[in-house]
Amino acid sequence: MENNILERENEQLPAEFEQAAAPAPPPERVRVTLEIDADLLAWLKAQPTDWQREINNTVRFFMETSTAPVPPPHDDDPQADFIPF
Repeated sequence: MENNILERENEQLPAEFEQAAAPAPPPERVRVTLEIDADLLAWLKAQPTDWQREINNTVRFFMETSTAPVPPPHDDDPQADFIPF
């Protein structure tokens, strides 16, 4: 049983997974600066996938499964993208 779990952990997702995860049409992409822990970045870069896309897919999954309310947009507010946790 333990071998079966290890085999599933190393199993590659099909290429169509990433495209199926994104909405159609794809949203506009923006460049941001993100500070994350060095060990997380090292782990992401060691994966056989595009680490930036993996971050995007993970956050999209979290957003789509979250019950947290989405704040209304405020175009004139410079802090509009800031959501305190």
